[in-house]
Amino acid sequence: MRTVFAIIVGQGLAGTALAWTLAKRSLDFAIIDSGSNSTSSRIAAGLVTPITGQRGVKTWRWEEAWRAAQRFYREIESRTNSKFWSERPSIRLYDSEKERSTIDARLSSEYREMATSLSPDFESDKTSIDKTFGGFMMKDAARLHTPCYLDAARKLFLEWNSFHQHNLDLQNEVEVASDAIRIPRLGLQSQKLIFCQGYIRQNNPWFTNLPLVPAQGDILLLDIPRLDEARTIHRGVWLTPSRFANNDQPSSRYLVGSTYRWQPLDGLPSEEAREEILSKLKRWLKIPFEVIDHYSAIRPTSFDQKPLVGPSSIEPRIWAFNGLGAKGALLAPWCADHLVSSMVDGTDVIVPWHRK
Repeated sequence: MRTVFAIIVGQGLAGTALAWTLAKRSLDFAIIDSGSNSTSSRIAAGLVTPITGQRGVKTWRWEEAWRAAQRFYREIESRTNSKFWSERPSIRLYDSEKERSTIDARLSSEYREMATSLSPDFESDKTSIDKTFGGFMMKDAARLHTPCYLDAARKLFLEWNSFHQHNLDLQNEVEVASDAIRIPRLGLQSQKLIFCQGYIRQNNPWFTNLPLVPAQGDILLLDIPRLDEARTIHRGVWLTPSRFANNDQPSSRYLVGSTYRWQPLDGLPSEEAREEILSKLKRWLKIPFEVIDHYSAIRPTSFDQKPLVGPSSIEPRIWAFNGLGAKGALLAPWCADHLVSSMVDGTDVIVPWHRK
């Protein structure tokens, strides 16, 4: 039986970042993942921006998480000889004069290091996009091409004999003994077991009250032949090139999203969500487009939109790393670093899952 420091369940954004962080500390690990291609991590657009939401609020822990993400993804790109991280300014267009006046006040004070105000005539081409109310440019922004990142990581984990594609039966395949946690079917035993599965329907006996508030999100793939825009644009919905931004090959394909739906959570594309996205997009995109595809997945969000991290109250060797929601690309590296420090060095958990 192979002995590792940690067994990680789930190779999404959380599990992958945790595995890399353990590897950097020379701590052996094994990842167990079902191999599904329809998870929220794989479908996510991987957008990273400092200011979000209708009220234009600063992203939680932005400075620390942004620096951690930059270092982390650049290092993994070099290690895997892959390209999946692109830093490029992002545009937020105002939807009304009221929104403009509300957020503009912050741009000259608390947001002045993160964004620059844009007048309605900030670009000469007004035939494709309605810029009536102006907007602002977020200088520090990025996109993580999540499928490429996850695939590159999985390839290396396989080379290290650290990846196991398996649908783990929590009730019958996990043995918690006094000296180790064992999964005999896979020939593994460890000191720690960390669940990074996002939203799943299978009950977890060690986290029966994990406060997830899952939300289903839909994203559309569009063909927009007359649009030539490499940046991500936000206004009610976001629009971003489907091709990876560092790929200079011309493409007219764009992703647009996203929606939040709490019921039903079936993981299936919704016609209602499709119409919601298109209705919002048509308010400011003034050129023809065609819908090519429609994706949907369930995000593992928390009640306060912050990650859920920490040991089980039933068994302290079993941990959760969950609740990254729509901020997974940004927060996963920073949270993984703190999680490993908590497990190994005994430092305080920054965002305990059992918080009130």
